[in-house]
Amino acid sequence: MESVISLHLHNNNNTHCKVRLNKNKKNKLTHNRVFFAKTLIRKPISCCCLSSAPSLDYHSTKHTTLLVESYHEHQALNALIQRLNKKVSCPLQILQHDGDWTKDHFWAVIRFLKNSSRSRQIPQVFDMWKNIEKSRINEFNYQKIIGMLCEEGLMEEAVRAFQEMEGFALKPSLEIYNSIIHGYSKIGKFNEALLFLNEMKEMNLSPQSDTYDGLIQAYEFACAGLLKRMEGTYKSMLTKRMHLRSSTMVAILDAYMNFGMLDKMEKFYKRLLNSRTPLKEDLVRKLAEVYIKNYMFSRLDDLGDDLASRIGRTELVWCLRLLSHACLLSHRGIDSVVREMESAKVRWNVTTANIILLAYLKMKDFKHLRVLLSELPTRHVKPDIVTIGILYDARRIGFDGTGALEMWRRIGFLSKTVEINTDPLVLAVYGKGHFLRYCEEVYSSLEPYSREKKRWTYQNLIDLVIKHNERI
Repeated sequence: MESVISLHLHNNNNTHCKVRLNKNKKNKLTHNRVFFAKTLIRKPISCCCLSSAPSLDYHSTKHTTLLVESYHEHQALNALIQRLNKKVSCPLQILQHDGDWTKDHFWAVIRFLKNSSRSRQIPQVFDMWKNIEKSRINEFNYQKIIGMLCEEGLMEEAVRAFQEMEGFALKPSLEIYNSIIHGYSKIGKFNEALLFLNEMKEMNLSPQSDTYDGLIQAYEFACAGLLKRMEGTYKSMLTKRMHLRSSTMVAILDAYMNFGMLDKMEKFYKRLLNSRTPLKEDLVRKLAEVYIKNYMFSRLDDLGDDLASRIGRTELVWCLRLLSHACLLSHRGIDSVVREMESAKVRWNVTTANIILLAYLKMKDFKHLRVLLSELPTRHVKPDIVTIGILYDARRIGFDGTGALEMWRRIGFLSKTVEINTDPLVLAVYGKGHFLRYCEEVYSSLEPYSREKKRWTYQNLIDLVIKHNERI
């Protein structure tokens, strides 16, 4: 049987460490394995290892002392936070009672005040704490305090701290200026932000990319009168050959989209494509909405190709490309995209089906409309309320939808809970249609109790609409 010699180390976890001796090499104790706390360590072992236990005890005692000190520090910090957490607590009174706080305790208190929406107390606590020990009056501490105050939008307090540090002959850093410039920009006070930008230059501190990034991103949410300032800031960055962050480029493009400046939007979009800026789906959707609003339907196809080149042919890519040809009422274009989907073995979804159905409805192509409706089950497409709306809007202009309705009733679709799974861009192009708008009107006219008392199925909704308007 394997011999086991146990060494008991008196640490905080009462770890039981074992030295395992191979039964065939009891007299040769070199190059065995020592197992400490389940961690395998290769270590030469000799007979004197047992006599060296006091050395292990020494290191264990030292480690234990550190653990005990850490434990008491943690307990003291928890007790401090608990006192601060009381409803009537005053951090100034607690600091006065304690006499002083360590650096770790002080910053823990500051974070607590920030996270508990008591940021206005930060300047007073900092003022009292730094006056206890004058070495705490330094650029590093002021930089952190001013940064926090700017993040919280407390610009008066931040500037007061800025002026105070100048009174101590401390030189504000680039980071401090950036915090104040960005803080003022976020709350729309661009004149004040530009004053500090100019002062920064006078102090021979060169604005960096981060400085301008904050200004440009803030300009995006400002009124049109500030657009020139944004463009001026952007040109200044180009002149100085500064690198633009991806978020800054997106902010500039967003501003042009929001103000409907199509030419500048298009030019900047091409510049963004040539950069390494990621082309995210939410940005592509915003661009698509601008093109749709301005009837620039052919650009949807280009947008889909651009997105495909960056992230692959996603559902949004196929949606954009189909929408482009559907809006242009191009049979050939729609068929071309459908063939590409089939070649790529892409499975249809309800968005794909509804785009094509809506195109056939606009063309009044009842033949293809009827065929596609009948093919939905074989294409494994589950219709939604938009599909129902297309059918009933087609019936209003002479289409016989009896076959489709009977098929849906037979397979149990009409007893399903109402859903809308069509991509919102489809409704942005075509609108909700007569049936969907009437559904909303009738449903909204019901008493809240009547709306919520049952699970609404497609058949329930159809019956409700027909009850109020038999012509549907």
